[in-house]
Amino acid sequence: MLPRFLQPVLIAALALTTVATAQQANVTHAKPNYGKLPLVFEANQGQTDPSVKFLTRGEGYTAFLTSSGLTLSLRSPEAATADHASASAANRTLQLNFLGTRKNSSVSGEEKQSGRVNYFLGSNPALWHTNVPTYGEVRYNGIYRGIDLLYHGTDRQLEYDLEVRPGADPRAIKFEVQGADQIKLDVRGNLLLKIDSGELRLQCPVVYQ
Repeated sequence: MLPRFLQPVLIAALALTTVATAQQANVTHAKPNYGKLPLVFEANQGQTDPSVKFLTRGEGYTAFLTSSGLTLSLRSPEAATADHASASAANRTLQLNFLGTRKNSSVSGEEKQSGRVNYFLGSNPALWHTNVPTYGEVRYNGIYRGIDLLYHGTDRQLEYDLEVRPGADPRAIKFEVQGADQIKLDVRGNLLLKIDSGELRLQCPVVYQ
């Protein structure tokens, strides 16, 4: 076996960043303590759709990690102060789906956190979900041959890395975006996904060994 320093791993890191409007900035200032909490991923133990493996919540969005990719439920600035029914109608959904992935890749939580999540919905304990574990990272093992997909958080921003092992072909990595009103590249190579309440930025990938 080669020493670790002779086994290069290429990592393409992309950050998903929401660009706040003035109204969104006001909401952020109203929740200073929440904004300091680290981004964690909940294992799905029945609290959401069965297709979801893990989920995480950031300022203005909930991210659902499925077997095929990422679904973002984006809350508009108006939804932050609206009643529940109006807020649900105001949400926008964006999907980032990886194409041509291996069907047998496993999804697992890494860096288990001490915090747990509890859902006490209604008065029937049979519908509650308690002691749900949380993780600092989620790994898709072998999403492409020789390539892992790793979700994590940095400064409350949702990011993902694509770890490419020696001999793997990075050209296999392909994804599609659904739900954006407009998609374009800015001058720095970032991918901008525009919706009516703002935009989401996929930062230009950085490759390092």
